[in-house]
Formats: sequence, structure tokens, C-alpha cells
Amino acid sequence: MLRRGLTERGFRVFTPAETRSPILSFYIGGAAEAATKALDAAGVKVSVQNGDRTDAYGGSGAPATRVRVAVSLFNNAADIQRMLSAAERLRAS
Repeated sequence: MLRRGLTERGFRVFTPAETRSPILSFYIGGAAEAATKALDAAGVKVSVQNGDRTDAYGGSGAPATRVRVAVSLFNNAADIQRMLSAAERLRAS
């Protein structure tokens, strides 16, 4: 649900589709500090890091902020939707 939601909204997902892990990383615009604050304000706890998109991961080499999200047994569809909405708001700002 999270991967599909991100790709449908135009986010580039960093974690390969064949990876079977509850951890998913994706690129978002803006600085890591702003992303952390915006997602935290929405009640979404993530790990955020400034970095470069590398050609090895299908990127352009342009600067990008990577967001790392871990979905667990304790998360539900509403939690995922809240994260997707917060990411969209952050990208729009």
C-alpha cells in the first residue's frame, strides 16, 4: 500500500520492488531538516538523510532528500495515508 501510494503520487522509491522488507526509502524534495520537522508534525516518525541520487538507483545525480519509513504490525491503513498526505504536503511546499 505504501509503495503503490508513493509511486502513484510521483515519488521515486529508492528501495527495489523485489526487496521484501518493511523498510522503504524514497526521495523527496527539500532539506532533510525540513522533511523531518514536517513529517514529525504530522505524527510520522521517519529517518531522513540528505544525499545524491545516483545512477545506480535510477537517479540523475541531483541532490535529493531520502526518507526511510518502516511499516510494522502496529501500523494501519490510516497511518500509511497520513504519511502519504504529509509527504505530498511537504513536496508541495
